[in-house]
Amino acid sequence: MKTKICTLTTLILLSTTVYSYAFYNIDGDLNDWGIDLTDPQAQNKHYLDNHTPIGSNIDFFTEDNTDKFQGSQYVGPGYSNGNRYDAEAIYFDNDAQYAYIAIVTGVSSSENSFPAGDIFLDSIDPTGNQQYHYGIDIITGEFYFVDSWIDVDYSDHQSASPWKIGDNKTLLGQADLFYTTQDINSHYVIEARVPLAWMGIGTSSSTDIWLHWTMRCGNDTVDLKGTVHSTPEPATFFLLLNGFWGFFFLRKK
Repeated sequence: MKTKICTLTTLILLSTTVYSYAFYNIDGDLNDWGIDLTDPQAQNKHYLDNHTPIGSNIDFFTEDNTDKFQGSQYVGPGYSNGNRYDAEAIYFDNDAQYAYIAIVTGVSSSENSFPAGDIFLDSIDPTGNQQYHYGIDIITGEFYFVDSWIDVDYSDHQSASPWKIGDNKTLLGQADLFYTTQDINSHYVIEARVPLAWMGIGTSSSTDIWLHWTMRCGNDTVDLKGTVHSTPEPATFFLLLNGFWGFFFLRKK
């Protein structure tokens, strides 16, 4: 009897466990990534370098090497007055349906001179002559198949290109996107969620994905080679679950 109760309990837990969905609210709050930007220490450089996200499958790159109290500091291909044009971190995760992206920067959502650029993604290595195939418009959240790109303003920062989606593009859908309007200890957050299917990516096996973000001047950039991790297909999981339930009741009889 005790064995049956344990088996039933295990099956109930399995049936109520969600294997195929990550839980990231697209709201600019990184606590669900395991990052607390409200910590007063977050305004100091290297905070994001030393406080990495929680989650074994989260891919990330950090370069938090300036703070709001400093003058001109090296932050990448260019220089920044404090962290005004600093690209500080990029995070990536996925579930069975969506790619989740979070970017931390010193660039305000109201910046006019050198505003934030679009988010570029590709499942093919974009090095060499290969450019990014997909982009999320940072203003509208629209997701495009991209045929042309706009490079950054300063030629000496070409390593940061591209910064913006060009005119030759095809709309694929509306991504979920949020860009904080108030700084959080001198940081701004961009979060986005986009269906993997729009990039032709499935989750039956692991797939590499490249991400890129910068601002108009190309002063700093974050680039990440992440992994779209394989996840159990819901139909397969429930078929297996039904088999367990059948086995349980057969044993009961």
